[in-house]
Parts: sequence; structure tokens; C-alpha cells
Amino acid sequence: MRRVAIAFFYDNKGIVDEYMIRLVAGLGHFVERTVVVSNGDLTEASLFKLKTVTQEVLIRENKGFDVWAYRHGLEYIGFDNLSDYDEIILYNHTFYGPIFPFEEMFAEMDNRACDFWGITAHKKMEPNPFVGSGVLPLHLNSHFIVVRKTMATAIVFREYWRNIPPINNYIESITRHEAIFGKYFTEFGYVMATYIDPDKYTSNYALFEEVDAVIANRCPIIKRRSFFSDPILADQMAIDLPRALKTIKEKSNYDTTMIWDNILREAEPRILYTNAALMSILPDFRLLQNVRDYGNIAVCVHVYYTDMLEELFGYFSNMPVVFDLIATTDTTAKKSIIEGFYVNFKRQNPELKLSNIIVFVVEKNIGADTSALLITCRDLILSGKYSLMCRLHSKKSHQDNGGRGVFFKRHLMENLINSPGYVFNILDMFADNPKIGLAIPPTIHVHYSTMGNGWF
Repeated sequence: MRRVAIAFFYDNKGIVDEYMIRLVAGLGHFVERTVVVSNGDLTEASLFKLKTVTQEVLIRENKGFDVWAYRHGLEYIGFDNLSDYDEIILYNHTFYGPIFPFEEMFAEMDNRACDFWGITAHKKMEPNPFVGSGVLPLHLNSHFIVVRKTMATAIVFREYWRNIPPINNYIESITRHEAIFGKYFTEFGYVMATYIDPDKYTSNYALFEEVDAVIANRCPIIKRRSFFSDPILADQMAIDLPRALKTIKEKSNYDTTMIWDNILREAEPRILYTNAALMSILPDFRLLQNVRDYGNIAVCVHVYYTDMLEELFGYFSNMPVVFDLIATTDTTAKKSIIEGFYVNFKRQNPELKLSNIIVFVVEKNIGADTSALLITCRDLILSGKYSLMCRLHSKKSHQDNGGRGVFFKRHLMENLINSPGYVFNILDMFADNPKIGLAIPPTIHVHYSTMGNGWF
């Protein structure tokens, strides 16, 4: 078939990640022409990348969501010129693919007798959950819709797009377009079809709610929303994203690093590690036995309370490899105390693998441990000298009752530097997964954030 594709894209920073390049290129094998419509400016590097897979990139105002972007693309091609193509594909940036070859999908759908089709559909619901009454009809998900010449060249198709009402938010995108598109055209006698049969699944929106089963049945796409949706919703619906990712790893050739490169920019860490089950439980004995070179390692610690040095150095003794200690504090007097303590501790504990200590005094004790890390240690950290760093700080939390403050301190230390075997497992985790940039203790519900402490 002769096909033309209109690909809608939006990113609030104007960055086109590799997954989108792979998606456009993957579908490019099945189309003669791809027009990318971006709602908003793109970075120079992103525009350059896009133009390696298509020369037609339209930059427009961020208005009307995907609906008006599709209309913009159709008007750019020209409704009178749609008769040159057997199929017009409308798709957007909200999914990753091809998880499984698009060849399978197009081979199947080429033999289907229909006028328009999509990869997935949402079942009929009553009442309509978006407005609280009426009926939400069975409809194709607008992230990927294919329209054949029989419908694309009809006057009603042209009029539909010309009469599209304003789209100001996500709900209006659904209620004023996605949910009515299929019903509108089937009432004119056009036949709709889906690649993934919704009736084979018990949920209303199988691609999202039963993502593991849909991927197991070789659906070629997975929604980005699965990674950053509300974890409570995922729990209530038993959405098994980890199982879907396991299937992709075992059954697909898709490079999942493209998912992480993109979603790490978009999703909150706590939501992401919950939905994708990224939390690891590591034992205190090393799981691997081989000797590895981890590069230069540093422990970076803010020492405001020097009376905690004994405790801190006790944890430093759990480091199983040679490391440097980068300490920050707020006075020159405390700097002398830290350096003197190190000399005495090293003399009494010659097995300590600490090879070098650097102590900085912050210009101003404002911003506590965070400014000490990001400002005082900035040049050293960005120098590239260290492959991995463990970030700690002396913690007392006087503002809270003793139990909560002590619990939080113990929570941080035991999740980061609990024993030699445990630290080895963390180092091996980084070595085996180059895309991991940060490993932090899980958030606990005593109003604390753990982002100031971790391995990175």
C-alpha cells in the first residue's frame, strides 16, 4: 500500500529522545512520507535528529493537543492530495515501539476489510466516566489510527476535521475527538477494526490495564503512561508493568534503554520505581564472586555534627574497595577535628580502605548538606575523576522526636553502606546496568525525602 504518516510530537523542553526516532524510523519502512508535527519548538540537536528520519517537520503553536496537530498535518498535505495514498496514519509520541515488528501488524491488517483501524481500542462504558452520564462508546485509541482511501477522500472526513472544536485539555481531547471519532464515521457506514481485539480482555482499556497480557500477545506498542500513572491506580487495577517489561526483555528485540532514557526525564522517581518495580532488596553477602574494576570510588559526606564521626567511620569501614573521602563542614575548627579523627581511626583500623581524605569548609552554612554537595563539591564531582560516589550526611533531625530522627538516619545508612557484601552488590548493580544513574533509599512516610543521600 501507499501510505503517508502524520506523527504528532510534544515535549515541554523540546527534546526528541531516541525512542521517537526509532518509532518514526520503524514506521518509515511502511510509508512513503512522514510529516512530523511538533507542538512547540525543538532543540537544535533534536531537530537535527528528526531530520535523519524525515525531512518534513512542522513546528506549530502548542495549541489543540494532538487533535489540532493532526488537522495541521492533514491541511499541510492537502485534503485533495489524500487520494494519492491508500492509507493515512495518524500517530503520536505517547507510546514506545515497535516492541514487536510492525510487519506483523500491517500483514494482519492488510487483509482486514475495513475503512479505518487502530492498534487498540477502549470498550464502551456506561455512564461515561469523563462526564458522569451518558455513554462512552467503543472507540479507537487516538495514539494510532489508520484511515483508508475510501474514508479519507470522503467529504465527511474533510468536514470532520474542519469542524473540530477547540481542544484545551486532555479530557476535551478524549470527549471531543477520540471517543467520538469511531462512532461518527461508523454512523456514516464506514467499517472500523482493531489489531488488538478488545473483546479478548476483561478490562475496558487493555493496553493500559492489562499491559502484561497485551504485550504477551505481541502488541507492537507500550504506553508511556504505564510508567508514570498513579501507583494507587496501578495497584487497584493490578496493572503488571514489571511482567510486561520481563516479556519485552525475553521475547522482543526492542532496546529498553530508549524507554529509560526518556521516562527518567518525565516520571517522578518514586512513581517510576513503584510502577516498574525498580526497588531492589540486596543481601549482606555478595551475590557475585568475580573481581571487578569499578573505577575510582568516593564517599561524599557533610559533617555538621562532629560527634557522629565515630558512627560515620564505622559505616565507612563497610566499604569493600579503596575509596576517597570527600567531607564538607561549616567551620575550620570542625575541619581540624575531622582530619585528626581520620588519622587516629586509620591508625587503630589499618584495614580501612580509605586512601585519601579531602575536607572542604563551606563559604556559608546555608542549604545544609545540599548546597555543600552542589556548590562546594561541584568542581570535584564534575571533574570526572570518580566513577561512582556515595552521598551521606550526619543526621540528627532535632526538629523531630528522637525516634523518628534516629529511624531516618538508620534508614539512610543501612540502605547505602550497611556491610561489605551489601556495598559490593550495589557496585555490581551499577556495573551491570550502565543506565542506572542514581540509587537511593526508598522514601519513608515521616515527611522525609531521601534524595540528598544515595549512590550516583
